[in-house]
Amino acid sequence: MLYGTRASGKSTRVMRTISELENESFLCNYTSFQHISDGEAFWNSFGRNLSIYRGSSKHLGSCTNINSADDFVTYFSIDGWEKAGNDPNDHIVLFFDEFDRIYEMDDNLRSNFLSTLRSIRNDIESYVIQAIVVVGTFSILHLDSNKKKISPFNIKDAIRNPNFDMEIVQGLFQEFENDNQIQIEQSVIDDIFEQTNGHAGLVCLCGRAIEDSVFRKLDQRCLSHSIWECYKVKSLMDDILEYQTFRNLVNSLKSPEAKVALDFFRNYFLVDFGQEVKVTTEIDSAEYLASEGVLVPCGEAGVFKLSSPLVRWLILQRVIPVIFPSCPRIDIPFFKNSTELDTLLTLIPATKSFDKEIISFASVRSYKIAKVRVNGELNLPVPRESVYDAELCRVLRNWLCPSKFQITGQWHLVYNRGSKRHHRYSDIVIDTPYHQKIVLELLATASKDDLTEHFQRSLEYAKLLSADETWIVHFTREDRYVEQPLWPSNSQLKTNLYVVHFYHDYLFTRINLIAGYWSHRNNKMTTYKDSIEI
Repeated sequence: MLYGTRASGKSTRVMRTISELENESFLCNYTSFQHISDGEAFWNSFGRNLSIYRGSSKHLGSCTNINSADDFVTYFSIDGWEKAGNDPNDHIVLFFDEFDRIYEMDDNLRSNFLSTLRSIRNDIESYVIQAIVVVGTFSILHLDSNKKKISPFNIKDAIRNPNFDMEIVQGLFQEFENDNQIQIEQSVIDDIFEQTNGHAGLVCLCGRAIEDSVFRKLDQRCLSHSIWECYKVKSLMDDILEYQTFRNLVNSLKSPEAKVALDFFRNYFLVDFGQEVKVTTEIDSAEYLASEGVLVPCGEAGVFKLSSPLVRWLILQRVIPVIFPSCPRIDIPFFKNSTELDTLLTLIPATKSFDKEIISFASVRSYKIAKVRVNGELNLPVPRESVYDAELCRVLRNWLCPSKFQITGQWHLVYNRGSKRHHRYSDIVIDTPYHQKIVLELLATASKDDLTEHFQRSLEYAKLLSADETWIVHFTREDRYVEQPLWPSNSQLKTNLYVVHFYHDYLFTRINLIAGYWSHRNNKMTTYKDSIEI
């Protein structure tokens, strides 16, 4: 069994394996279950597809005569193979791709087919078939029939299709640079690897996007990090959805049947990429999301993690807001006699619209350990940034996008090679229909050092995107925080850096907020305070 997420290069790996086996004189056949009919036509359709593969059509052309399970068993038995005029010493390996489609079959037909494969496995010496390899998503690890809960495949021989490592991605883009006579900054390649987690389909999609959409923006033959970041914010998600595999993923998750799995996702996987989660009570939902390519199983049984940052944001931006449509029921706030968005008066009702249960339970489901005092104690669990950015993205998309705003979430990993520190942070970019760009960088119960670092980095990122406003949005559980908040320097505030601190209680029933920004009219910092019961 070869399993992996969709578009992860499984079929390509199979074709390479077939080539190597054929060099060793094995007779191989490749059949995709995507093209096989269900119902009464199954066996004939199955035989016809076996006969088509060019590598074995000379020997398997008469598979078109297969009309039943008995025909299939007889055809590949040593006696049947020899009676047909073939060499009984032939060694045949069958590869069945898209095998997870078997779950869409009639229950009795699926049971009959798996039982047939099981009978061959149990008496393999009587057949010219040496092996049957099935290829599909994570769901094929749990093949069974209605009558017997025993898979015909040996789970010990299940092989997970690996993602590309950094060396492979680096090599692919080196070839891409040579073929197209361009230079790609190393930071772009690093970011593509981090965002895709080496998923073959997503890596190749990024390469295609660069070729189709980014080349024309290059004044010189160099793809800089700034050009790549601007493209990501504006167009990458739309281009991903042009790829049928990911469009199918989004459509599948938006179906009513996926609602339970999406509840599970919001409850347990609003976490940072790379964090492993032990699933104990809703394993069916985890396995469903793994079969769809949202999660990937880890080494330990019942442990899963997000498949990639890009897929995470795809779900948060294109699925979650549709299924969970709550948002403020008030007009979008603009400044008086202006088309400029009043960002603070947008953030306040948006935060009030967060799902209370998601926020309150995050302290036990999707948490980090606070470095500051919460309820008088250190090292208590508090919601992590990824919980707040998921909720803020959901609410803003539901509220603003119908009025032609564009809301884009980003996930970043800054790696300081000198200190070997990893900095993960998220931001949300708001593009208004009036050409205003606002960057929101989110933090959760941050220490003074974390805030100080983000004050400067957010300005650098905003400059990269040519943002009109930059906001540090700090959600905190720190005791009495709004009474002694940390602010940027005056010079930072003067460059259109705005800060808002939202303190909330454990149950998310009360919010105390304080915002600070530079008043150019009064030439000093101005603050705004409010206390809200939810």
